Amino acid sequence: MLIKVHTSNYRILGFTAEVEGHQLAQLGAKYNVATVIDLGSGALIDMSQYGLPAEPMPQQYLTQGIDLVSISGDKLLGGPQAGIILGKKSWIEAIQ
Repeated sequence: MLIKVHTSNYRILGFTAEVEGHQLAQLGAKYNVATVIDLGSGALIDMSQYGLPAEPMPQQYLTQGIDLVSISGDKLLGGPQAGIILGKKSWIEAIQ
């Protein structure tokens, strides 16, 4: 599994680089390895249209070919703790 974790509440300083979703998807496809993006909370709509900072949206990564995207339902929607995994049916079934 190749996984990228969104840095929602921390920063990495110094000599760093960040892989784009489509790049990770291409690498996973090349080596037949699942690709996962963990967004923390992320967003379901583009918040910048309301003057708020833009947050990554799961659907953006899924359309780039990422196999699975995980989000925190309780942080995103409120209520009890809820982990949400979105993505390709075959990988969801494997997790189940």
